[in-house]
Amino acid sequence: MLEQLEIYINAQKTIANYMLALGFIMLLLAVLIHFSGSNAVLIGLKIGLIIFGLFSSVSGIGYKMTEEKLLKNQTLLYKESSATFHQKEKERMAKVVNNHPKIQIVLVILIIVSLLINLFIDKELVKGILFSLVIFSVGNLIIESVSKKSIDTYFEKLSNL
Repeated sequence: MLEQLEIYINAQKTIANYMLALGFIMLLLAVLIHFSGSNAVLIGLKIGLIIFGLFSSVSGIGYKMTEEKLLKNQTLLYKESSATFHQKEKERMAKVVNNHPKIQIVLVILIIVSLLINLFIDKELVKGILFSLVIFSVGNLIIESVSKKSIDTYFEKLSNL
């Protein structure tokens, strides 16, 4: 079972790298926008891309560190008692499986609300920031959908033991 845990953790570390890459891409876009113009929408977009890009990058690094710590802790637990490991890991993964759709729903709601607010607001700076939130949310929605396969596969293997 440790092999399956390692496969799952490696997949999640890849997801963390995707989050980090999304952050870097957003920061790169902010730099490109900085040199392309200076209207209020672009300034707002640049500010939002910097904020959400940094957030995504830091989140990716933090998530990778969390997954490495989880692997270490769960490996120790497995060596102490495989039955306890199985029970706790199954409970943990059940929460992950249950929370995954909620995260996706929140991201979709963020996208819809941001786009709707953009239709009704006259502040160009805020429109740019909201558009960067849409970019961030769409990126994370894609990353979460990629993550789902490894979550489901690992949970299925845990459940079949």
